[in-house]
Amino acid sequence: MKLEFWIGLKNGGRFKWVMFNYERIKHEKKITYKSCHSVVNLSTVLAVPTYAADNGVYLTTKSGAELTKTQYDNLKKIYTEEDLAVLPSDFIEEIKNEPDLVLEDRDEVCVITRTRYDENNQPVETINTEVTEAEAKRVAAMPETRGSSWQTSSKKLVIEVIQVDGSTKKVRLTNTWLKLPKVRSYDVMALRLTDTSNDFRPGFSAIQRYDGKEINYSQYGDNIRQPGSFLSYRGIGVSMNIVDSVSSSLSNTMAITILNRNDKTKVYGTYQHATSKVTLAQSKDYDIAAGGLGNVLKFSSSVASKYDGMQGVSAEAKWSFE
Repeated sequence: MKLEFWIGLKNGGRFKWVMFNYERIKHEKKITYKSCHSVVNLSTVLAVPTYAADNGVYLTTKSGAELTKTQYDNLKKIYTEEDLAVLPSDFIEEIKNEPDLVLEDRDEVCVITRTRYDENNQPVETINTEVTEAEAKRVAAMPETRGSSWQTSSKKLVIEVIQVDGSTKKVRLTNTWLKLPKVRSYDVMALRLTDTSNDFRPGFSAIQRYDGKEINYSQYGDNIRQPGSFLSYRGIGVSMNIVDSVSSSLSNTMAITILNRNDKTKVYGTYQHATSKVTLAQSKDYDIAAGGLGNVLKFSSSVASKYDGMQGVSAEAKWSFE
């Protein structure tokens, strides 16, 4: 199977990004590649994290990433064991050997969303309430009132800026559903940079995880939107068609790599849930700009009302030029 990936080569304190092609065989995994994303069955690797000393492997995570004791201790500087258990294996692979990892900034919000529907099952009112994680989980455990015109969901949105080395930052946005949504259509998650002179083209990933499986989205696939010119992208968004059959667990993540051209940038993140059915084209009918939903997504007027309007999160990436 032929895949493409980027490698950053450090030369005199600066990075040069080079694309490589390689052949890889996935053992014990069923992989189906499509034009805009890949669907991966992780049922054979989503086990409890295991510890061992064989071949220097100290920990195998739920996503299948293998860590030595040194790599494990390095990642524990910025992540809890619970975090490591659910981090994507490709994300872990990118940072596990970096000795200078620092969790530079972090922001999170937990929200209960209540949407009222009319007799035609169209949303007429949406109320977002910021709560503690404990309250969000309590509401998630409550059954729906039968016959009610209101539908309730709850989710947790987290943004993190991780210093990989002196010139490279990883920004990761994660949405975790605490109470699964009733409407399953094209949700949108996106990141916006306030300083567009910082380069974030390589190192992108976006994944929808559901019931032990995952869908990977390519940066250059049909589900992606990147407004702006080649050297001054304002941000990036991905439309994820929530799987109709999801029954037990659902989360969404995206990550970008930022290479510095300026001393700092504020990064805003948002996750917008579709409260009624939308097409892929409708879900991409937006600009990335301040003042939009979550302070990121400025949908067209005909589309904005189809999303829940959940507030966003933000974090800052800084570089020192001393």
